[in-house]
Amino acid sequence: MGTVQDTAGAAVPGVTLTVTNLDSNAARSATSDSAGAYVALNLAPGSYEIVASKYGFKDAKARITLDARRQLRTDLKLELATVGEHAGGDNIPAAAIAK
Repeated sequence: MGTVQDTAGAAVPGVTLTVTNLDSNAARSATSDSAGAYVALNLAPGSYEIVASKYGFKDAKARITLDARRQLRTDLKLELATVGEHAGGDNIPAAAIAK
């Protein structure tokens, strides 16, 4: 669980978060809500990588180790992408493709 914010501290809704177990490569997805909050439930203990992606932003990544019977909060900050930089995941609006 955690929140996704931009560099100014504003919540970023609609961010796709992919939580991947580094040992098994099993992945789960979550989406941040209107307050930028997300939750990934029922994860087994282990090491994970969290990748937050949204069109117009650079991907944000974090690595965590989750212990048994413990909740871990991981907040992420997204930076705006500039022209020529990767602009986050596959969430590309149709209007951006049409240009």
